[in-house]
Amino acid sequence: EKFAPLYYLQQIKGVRSDLDLILLGSEELYQTELAARLGTEQTVYLARYLPHLEGLYLRSVGPVVQVSKSASLQVCEGASAAYPVSFGGEIQLLDAEVIRDPLGRAIHHLTLYWQAETETRGDLVVRLRLMDGENRARWESEEARPVSGLYPTNAWPTDAIISDYHEIAPPPWLPRGEYTLQVGLFPPFSDAGLTTSGGATPWLSLGALTVDPPSDPPPLPRKSRYLFASGAWLTGYNLSNESFAGTPFTTDLSWRRVEENEEIRLTWADSRGQKVKTDIFPLTTGALRSRHTITAPQTAGSYTLRVGLTNKVDAWPVQGSYPTSQWASGEKVSDPYQVQLTPDGPAGRYRVEVGWYLLATMQRLQTIDANGRPTGDSFIAGEFDVSD
Repeated sequence: EKFAPLYYLQQIKGVRSDLDLILLGSEELYQTELAARLGTEQTVYLARYLPHLEGLYLRSVGPVVQVSKSASLQVCEGASAAYPVSFGGEIQLLDAEVIRDPLGRAIHHLTLYWQAETETRGDLVVRLRLMDGENRARWESEEARPVSGLYPTNAWPTDAIISDYHEIAPPPWLPRGEYTLQVGLFPPFSDAGLTTSGGATPWLSLGALTVDPPSDPPPLPRKSRYLFASGAWLTGYNLSNESFAGTPFTTDLSWRRVEENEEIRLTWADSRGQKVKTDIFPLTTGALRSRHTITAPQTAGSYTLRVGLTNKVDAWPVQGSYPTSQWASGEKVSDPYQVQLTPDGPAGRYRVEVGWYLLATMQRLQTIDANGRPTGDSFIAGEFDVSD
């Protein structure tokens, strides 16, 4: 699949006119051509899988793969003192290089420099993930064999440095901000990866990576045009039509004009329109996409998933002047609020919900009934109507 864009760049854009781009009809012809060109010391790049490369060395050169008869000992210039790092005593990471896309696209280019410490018998895959400031995994790549999937670890010799390229393209729903990029080596379809030297985890932090989502992400499959009271628009969504009861359920939402931090309320309603369960998620200013994982209702049946936005006011009580840490037991506190609705907000009936959360942990406090049983994490203080 790489031949067509490479051919276009060379023939139309004049990029790398020194290369011979070859498209042949069988693997035998490719093997013959490869042997002939390596025999004359030519540099050869692979853009697709080719079997029976025993005795040859492969390495990434950006998104293409170079094949040669001799081992490469090249790492990036100015290798960090934090390396090498051993993974399970089998493979060590000598260095890692991350660069922003030179064309300004919302991607980063990562090159890892590996070396086998021993004869590696396992077929290991590379996994990447991004951690937020609270050490939560916000995105994880699909697992991939090294060197564009063409050079499994159980074929690595110990006398070569393997450069291994990965394109990091965070999804549009990942909020803008700074994350920590981590890498790990795992058996396929397993979470039991090789632990790093000096740690009990299979994940190694490579450094900070700034995510700047695309300004115009592609539209979601299902379109919507719903205006909320705050002025934010829900413009599309993507979710499955069915799920098993009690299992995780993921939905993607697309937004426009999110001009302040808000809360998304995802509510399951049964066939009679009765609320079954509500989950609350943050929606940050300027967001164009959001992804949310919730649990499907525990009882099988037909349900509707409703999306709502809460125009939220966050403050310490009494206009921020009287935090709860200063309250006396039994004291009654008068705490007025004013919630501003946008002039173009839709008419309808609105309700006012009150809730508390611990600022240090962002954990919401539960409400309880007269018998001490939890009833939720908010209280409906009242409702009001907005007319045109």
